[in-house]
Parts: sequence; C-alpha cells; structure tokens
Amino acid sequence: MYPEQPQAAAAPPYNVGGPPPMATSPGMQVSGAPYPTSSYGYPVGAYTSGPPAGPGGPAQPPAQSRSWLAPALLAVAGLLVIAVIATAAIGFTRIGNLRQQANTLRQERDDQKKLDEANAAKLQSDFRNADLTTKYQRVKDLDKAVDGAFDQWDKGDAKFGVLGQAIEDCDAAVDEFVRAAAPFPATMFSTALPQKVDFANRETDCGRAFTNRI
Repeated sequence: MYPEQPQAAAAPPYNVGGPPPMATSPGMQVSGAPYPTSSYGYPVGAYTSGPPAGPGGPAQPPAQSRSWLAPALLAVAGLLVIAVIATAAIGFTRIGNLRQQANTLRQERDDQKKLDEANAAKLQSDFRNADLTTKYQRVKDLDKAVDGAFDQWDKGDAKFGVLGQAIEDCDAAVDEFVRAAAPFPATMFSTALPQKVDFANRETDCGRAFTNRI
C-alpha cells in the first residue's frame, strides 16, 4: 500500500451563461447566511439577473407603463380642438348673419327714407298743383256776391233768381275746395288757408247769416 497523497481541492466550475464565481480573499467573510450549494459546490442563487436588493428588501420591478394614457390625452385634445373649431364656425356664421341683417335693415331704412322723401316731394307738388289758394279765394269772392245779392233783395231791387244763383255758385265753390283739399294732411294748411271752409265765418258762409230773413 502506498501512502495516501493529499489531493488539491477541485476548483468550482464556471456558471454556464453567467459570470465567473466571486473570488474571495483569505480572511474575507460573507455576512449573513451562506448561499446553498449545489452538488458541484457552486452557490445556488448567488448570481441572479435583475436589480440588486435594496435596504428594505428585494427591489420591486418597475411599474408597468400605462400605455393607454397617451392615446387618451390625444383623444381629449382632439375633441377640444374639434369643439373650438365648431364653436368658432358657429360664431363666425352668427356674426355673418348679424352683419347681413344689419346691412339689410340699413338698406331698408335707406330705401324707406328715399321713398318718404319722394312721397313728400310729390305731395308738395300735388299741393301746389291743386291751387287751393285760388279755390279758397273764389269761395270768398262768391260769398261777397251772395252778400251783395242779399242787400239788393233786402232793398227790393234784386231780380228774380239772382240771390238763389249766387248762393248755389258759392256752395259749389265750397264743395270744389273741400274735394281738392281732402287728400292732403292738416299739417299742410294754415289759418290763412284752412283745410275746411268755416261757415261761421261771415267771409265764407255763402250768405247763411241772412237765411233767417228769407
């Protein structure tokens, strides 16, 4: 029998697909419980992928990103843009309608003003052409003729039918004046040229003050 020779300890194999085992220096101690070893003597779980443990224990994996947040924000922004555009379109349309209405009202006002001016000018022209001053003066002249016929009748010098004819002529002049003055408003007349003949006036009563004598 040969005496037993001391054998050197076999080096632990490398971790396939991972980093080589950690080298330790003499006297170096690892705090905490030792890692469990495999049948080859390699510490199980000594090298793991992922973040190292923190002071409060193993680090938590990063929170899963909320992929729905960005599309939701984009959708809300799109809706806001659409709402702003729609509101602006409605506002512009309403402003355009108001401007159109204002222009229409302004045009109608201008047209009405021109029409009123034309009607006023025509009314003045018709008033002049009616020659109411001459017609009213004729009533006064015929009234004087009636008064003269009454004086002759009162004296017994009037011929038959003269007084009656004078009264008829004066009344006819009154009717002509009234018909000619009827289309015109009262504002166009005055005291010197009344709209109606006043039979209480001795100058235009066509002899009615003397009828109680007949």
